[in-house]
Amino acid sequence: HSGLGEFSLSQAVKTGNFWLLFSVWSFMAFSILLVLTHIVPHAIDSGMTPIKAASILSLTSALSIPGRVLIGKVSDSVGWKQATIGCALLMAGALLLLTQTSDLPMFYLFAVIFGLTYGGIGPPIVAQFGDIFGLRHIGIIMGVLGVGWGAGAAFGSALGGYIFDIGGSYLPAFLAGMAAMLITAVLILLMRTPTAHP
Repeated sequence: HSGLGEFSLSQAVKTGNFWLLFSVWSFMAFSILLVLTHIVPHAIDSGMTPIKAASILSLTSALSIPGRVLIGKVSDSVGWKQATIGCALLMAGALLLLTQTSDLPMFYLFAVIFGLTYGGIGPPIVAQFGDIFGLRHIGIIMGVLGVGWGAGAAFGSALGGYIFDIGGSYLPAFLAGMAAMLITAVLILLMRTPTAHP
């Protein structure tokens, strides 16, 4: 790691990058699980049959797989920050589109954009963990960062249901997901590649 040093967990948690990554993971999980949990009931509420609604979720999930490869290649070409910020902004745009969507072709357009980018945004970020913190303690560091993911995922799923129960619409929840991805883009922009030992 070209002398960047090996961070222990206690050293890692004292860095700005650790908390930026923790927050990025939380906001990403919030937005992704909000969509994956509530896209089917939202589509049914919009007039889709249950089969068509399920196909939207299936397409979103399926496209996350080629998204990992595609965005990975883009990341290698343009840099991980540019690729992941681009993904975050496209996810935010897809969520804005979702608030305006009521027919199947538009739902499928959402699924294509969101599916490819939510699949693609994670791997370039994960690839930075070792570069930022070294590899010796990466298991425990990633484990603690995973707490951020779990918290965001649980909150996104729960908040979507809560918002629907109160207002009878998922639209405010999807706008919250959009805001979360805009925040994610800013947080990624603020991350620094360290050049010194811990």
